[in-house]
Amino acid sequence: MNELNQTPSTQQENNTVDTKAEVIVIDRVQAAIQNAERSFAELVKDSNIDKRAKELKVQLKKITINGIEDKDNYKKVKEISKESSKLRIAIEARRKEQKADYIIVGKKIDELANTFQLLINPIEDDADKKLEEIDNLKKEAEEKILAEKEQLKQYRISELESNGCPFKGNWWQINDISLGVQQIEESTQEQWELMITKVKLENEKNIEAKRKQDEENEIERQRQEDIRKENERKELELKKQQDEFAEQQRQFKQQQDEFAQKQREAYEAKEKQEREQKMAEEHQQLSVNAKSFEAIGYKYDFGQEVWVLTIGSNTHKIHKSSMIKGGDELLADSQKIVSEFTQLKENEDEKIRLEELLKNRELELIELQFHKSENGLWVCPHIDYKFACRLDQLTIVEWQAHINDINGFWDAKMEEMRVSKLNDTEKFNNYIFLLKSVPVPNFQNIDLIKEVNEIVSKFIVKELGV
Repeated sequence: MNELNQTPSTQQENNTVDTKAEVIVIDRVQAAIQNAERSFAELVKDSNIDKRAKELKVQLKKITINGIEDKDNYKKVKEISKESSKLRIAIEARRKEQKADYIIVGKKIDELANTFQLLINPIEDDADKKLEEIDNLKKEAEEKILAEKEQLKQYRISELESNGCPFKGNWWQINDISLGVQQIEESTQEQWELMITKVKLENEKNIEAKRKQDEENEIERQRQEDIRKENERKELELKKQQDEFAEQQRQFKQQQDEFAQKQREAYEAKEKQEREQKMAEEHQQLSVNAKSFEAIGYKYDFGQEVWVLTIGSNTHKIHKSSMIKGGDELLADSQKIVSEFTQLKENEDEKIRLEELLKNRELELIELQFHKSENGLWVCPHIDYKFACRLDQLTIVEWQAHINDINGFWDAKMEEMRVSKLNDTEKFNNYIFLLKSVPVPNFQNIDLIKEVNEIVSKFIVKELGV
């Protein structure tokens, strides 16, 4: 509606104002761009970036680095790379400088800078690529030299060892000739050939000396072999005579042994019969006498041939000879021993139980920060609580009551320490938490329930730092 009510003159006036504003903006943009162009032009002395970029590109295209020894051309490419890098950095810096004051024309400046970067970046990349190729060639040449040096060293070491000159801890040595790693690596070919010739001569001496020694050893071995064979012949002859004499003695001894065996068998048969008769009588007597002892806990040990009573750590034995005699006196003594052992075991069990109980209760008090004073009382420096009697004399109920009291004290102490470390907001929140933990009564009146819920809903904790 407002546009319809405007007169043609008013509309024309509004159009004129918009056109002027647009022209002003365009002028400012153009002025900023021209200013940026002048600023970028200042980066290259007596020239401009376009021209200089073309010059650098032509120069780089004309240069070819002919291997790692072509230091002049390498240096020229390096200088082109450095100049390109400096221009790239300067363009970026100038772009940021111009754009900081002309936000409206920032995009145009970026486009202009990118255009220049497109001119400079390929030059820098091409230069760096050429430098990288030469650097890689240098690295390959160095690695090749090291590999050839290592290969030569290993070949020379192999040549030494194959000619009787092994490695002995620090040196390769044969007779009076010693060679180290440095000498192997750094000797010229002429020096090495002279040295390996000496080594071969020494090796030939050693081989000849070993051959002569082997011949002497073989002669001595043959002489010893002849002596050994003659000694074996004499030993066989002597052994034959000894065997004939031994056979005569064996036959005579066999006759003696057969006669003695018959006498021994007759005696053993008689002795066995008497022993079996005696054992049968003893077994009958033992089976009768042992019943009363086995009834009170004695058990027969076949390995030791004794009756053994074991109660706790105490042991009593009745030997076979005593059991055969038996009698009321032995049974009465054994019954007395059973009674004594039973009482001792009960005492031992009770002592162990009390010691374990005392140990456990002392450990429990130590965990609760108690210690034993010089007068034998268990005390704690943080609580007025003492144990005047022995810990094992307290009943389970009495002991648990003491422990509950002490735990209650420590719980209160820990809560007191926790609250003391709270700041005002945390203390407030703690108070709200305590209020909320109070159980709500079970009201029958709905209005009362609503009022209580409204009150509880107002118990809001505060955020820390508020």
